[in-house]
Amino acid sequence: MTAQERSEDPHGPDIADRRQSWRDAQDYRPAWSLRAHTGSTSREKLGSLIGAAFGLVFVLINTSPLATAIAVPLRVLGVVAFLAVVIALRRPGPAAGTRAGGGDFSRRYWLVVAAEVLAIWFGLALLNGPLHTPHAAVAWVSSVVGAHFLALALVWRNPLFHWLGAALLGCGVVGLALAGRGTDLGLINLVGGVLPGAILLGFGLWGSTRGAGSSGPQGERPTGRRLRVRRPARRASRSSLPASRKTVR
Repeated sequence: MTAQERSEDPHGPDIADRRQSWRDAQDYRPAWSLRAHTGSTSREKLGSLIGAAFGLVFVLINTSPLATAIAVPLRVLGVVAFLAVVIALRRPGPAAGTRAGGGDFSRRYWLVVAAEVLAIWFGLALLNGPLHTPHAAVAWVSSVVGAHFLALALVWRNPLFHWLGAALLGCGVVGLALAGRGTDLGLINLVGGVLPGAILLGFGLWGSTRGAGSSGPQGERPTGRRLRVRRPARRASRSSLPASRKTVR
C-alpha cells in the first residue's frame, strides 16, 4: 500500500498500516511447514523405490516356471517399469530444501525389517523342512512382505502402504491356499509371485510420479520465505495530513 493510499484511507494511516501488516501475516509460511512437506515427499519416494525393487525381483524370479513366450515379455515389462521409476525419482522435485536425516530410518523401521527377515527365514525353514511344501515359499514371502508394508504404514504414517500391504498379503494368502491344494507350480508363482511383483512395480511407478504437477499441499506452492511484517506506523502529526483531513476549528 502506497503512502497516498494510506493517507486516503478513511480510518487514518494507523489503521491502514495495521491492515497491511495483517495481510502480510496471512502470506507468512513458517520454515517448518516446508520441511514437513519435503520430509513426507522423501518418504514417499523412498517407499516407491523399495516397492519397485521388490517388484522387479518378484517378477524376475517367479516367471521361471512359466513358458518362455510368457516369461520373457513379463521380465522385459518388469525391467522397463523399474527403469521408469528410477528415472522419475531422479527428476528434481518442485520443492527445494532438505530435511534433517534420521527420521526415515528410525529404530522402529529397522525393527520392522528385522522382523520381516526372521519371518521369511523361519517360514521357509518350515516349508522346506517339516511341512514339505517348498512350492509354497513364494506365497509365504509375498505374505510377509505384505505384512511388512502394513507395519511400515504405521512407522512412516503413510496410509497408502495399508492398501499396498493388504493387496500383497491377499495374493500371498491365495497362493498359500493354492499350494495347500497341490495346484500347479506355475499358477502358484503367478498368483503368489508375479502378481505381487506387478502390484509393487505399479505402486512404485505411481508413487514416483505422484504430485509431479503439484508444488505443495492442496496445490499451493510451498515456500520457506519469511515475510517481514511491518510495524504499524505511528499516527501522523496534524501538520503532515492533507489539507482536506485537517480539522477546522
